Amino acid sequence: MVEYIKADGMIFDGTDGGAVPGAANNAGTAFAGFNIAPVDEADGYYVDVGYLVLPALELNLRYDLLNRRTETAAAERKFTTTTLGLQYFFDKRNRLTFNYELREAEAPNLPGTDPANLVLDSMDDRLSLQLTSTF
Repeated sequence: MVEYIKADGMIFDGTDGGAVPGAANNAGTAFAGFNIAPVDEADGYYVDVGYLVLPALELNLRYDLLNRRTETAAAERKFTTTTLGLQYFFDKRNRLTFNYELREAEAPNLPGTDPANLVLDSMDDRLSLQLTSTF
């Protein structure tokens, strides 16, 4: 499966420091809020393939890219993720999914020493395990 996406308009930009909106800092002098870009653009795509190895076992590979806030050079962020996945189907309604995500992010128009890039460089890979049951 392949999909291309494009956004034009308001772009959600996260919260201050990744904190819960309304949370106070340790000194009680500032509160986290939502940040938005009222007018900006984003685009991205993903490619997702699966291969059934056994009747109950599927291997998955996914690559996705998101370019967020492309109209504002200093605010642009680029996120890429490569996901290696495995799904085991117990039956038609129940499956176990295991994913390992190799994640990277950067602020491409800022120097590597900029705080935005220092924060984005610290983003770790992600490991997930999910049980899905439909009824």
